[in-house]
Amino acid sequence: MGEDVTPTEAYYDEAWRVKLNRPEYATLNRRWRSRWDFVAAHIRERADVLDMGCGDGVLGARLIRDKGCDVFGVDVSDYALDKARSQGIKASKSDISMSPLPFDGASFDAVVLSCVLEHIPHPEHALAQAVRVLRAGGSLFVTLPNPLTWKIRLAFLRGEFHPDFLHSKPGEGLHYRFWRCGGELEAMVADLDLPADLKVKEVDVKNPKLYSRPGLRARRLAIRLRPGLFGEYMHYFFLLKTR
Repeated sequence: MGEDVTPTEAYYDEAWRVKLNRPEYATLNRRWRSRWDFVAAHIRERADVLDMGCGDGVLGARLIRDKGCDVFGVDVSDYALDKARSQGIKASKSDISMSPLPFDGASFDAVVLSCVLEHIPHPEHALAQAVRVLRAGGSLFVTLPNPLTWKIRLAFLRGEFHPDFLHSKPGEGLHYRFWRCGGELEAMVADLDLPADLKVKEVDVKNPKLYSRPGLRARRLAIRLRPGLFGEYMHYFFLLKTR
């Protein structure tokens, strides 16, 4: 390990190397995520976007291609940042859990924290920084995994940790923090006194492309009936209040 590489940076460099060589990442459809669809559906065209924890830049590349956005990304992994830059993202290194973002206030129309907050020890810092760099009326997108889906609950009953709970499969960064489906993120935003109003909240499957059309309809119906039991992802769209 080089002198300038922190343990966190080395950890996520290795995680991304392993992750991108896993079988389920062999095609884009197999690794597809509903969180990408959620952001693309609600973000305005040609927005200036900051993707915090951008990884290899799959979401940013889609926003550039389909929405004409100008996308900046930050991540702690040099390996992931190189991949993101190859997809047209203006990427720079930053530990979003500890460090201030390297941007002036009110620099972006939209900020994305897509399955990121659960991986860092100080999500409050990341949320406050996201709001700081947003322009008035800007959009904040957050996705969190549901830690209490039926599969995870069954594992608990067997006295086990399901790998999706701690995110412990090879190549996946471990989960530090957990939010239930029923309003815990909204409470954190309120407790931090962040000037952001929740506009849309959706609970969904992780990868909609793994289902047939009837299967996806049935699963989404179950989620509407019992979101905390059957939902896999919780998507949030906040609007920043006029300051």
